[in-house]
Amino acid sequence: MICGKSHPVPLPGPEKHSPPLLVLLLALLACSQALWAGQEPMEQARNLAEQELAYREAIDAIESDYGAYGDGLSEQILGLGHVLQSQGRHQEALALLKRGVHLARINDGLYSPQQLPLLQAEIASHIALGQYDDADERQHYMYRVQVRSMGQGELRAQALMQQAQWQYNAYQLRLGQARFSRLMSMWDLYRLALNDIIDRKGEDSPELLLPLEGMPQPEQNGRWHIAVGHGFYVDGDGPVFPSYHIYPEEVVNSGWDYIALGHLPIFRGVCFEPVTYYCGSPVMSDSVALVELDEEAGVQVNRGMLERK
Repeated sequence: MICGKSHPVPLPGPEKHSPPLLVLLLALLACSQALWAGQEPMEQARNLAEQELAYREAIDAIESDYGAYGDGLSEQILGLGHVLQSQGRHQEALALLKRGVHLARINDGLYSPQQLPLLQAEIASHIALGQYDDADERQHYMYRVQVRSMGQGELRAQALMQQAQWQYNAYQLRLGQARFSRLMSMWDLYRLALNDIIDRKGEDSPELLLPLEGMPQPEQNGRWHIAVGHGFYVDGDGPVFPSYHIYPEEVVNSGWDYIALGHLPIFRGVCFEPVTYYCGSPVMSDSVALVELDEEAGVQVNRGMLERK
């Protein structure tokens, strides 16, 4: 299915055109900073200092009473980590959050879900510091924890989609050597999320739009961008058949130069900006779609008739 564009948050970084980043990751920082929104700078600084002191005193109390691995330490460490992030003290936050993950593994199990908010906060700080390779490593580990600690359900589907979006971000950031494998992983993860939602909510659930919208947008690199989709194009005329539906606004907003559709057995053009055609079935229509990509003429599609033997 062809879906509309998403609107990810841009990454800070050394490149002039930075790639998009997960809203979920940066939301960790946004949530903690939102607590102080609307306050005067002096009042905000005072409140943050009070919060930091309260968390440090709570950590000291737990360690004094129950030792370095006392229950509840990881929760206090997470709270303190968010306060430090709100102050832009990401290096300090990283050292603290790393300890929190270690404590959660020891106290709650190797793949305990208690690690997840700590890992998300770690990733957010690595990103804020431009340490994308480190963020990538922690993202991989967080995915292993998610897979082993989550059963089938809404949280699992969200985790799959978040990991899929990260794979696309990693592709944009040129992390690792096998960049194309990132796109393959992204597609597989969105497919897993799609199947998870279908199993739980059925094939008509609006939640299916979320993984389908994960379709990557074309890069503006001077190359031709071609997409392939499968479904029933709905233009308001005629009956709407049971199928995955493709709507005009989704095609128009896709950003591709040519979209090849499958599902209908006939040769048919459905949109001309971007150029979008059903090629049809060679067996049923005795034809194929002949597509020419020309820098001056643009995309030209003609019907090529086949000779029966």
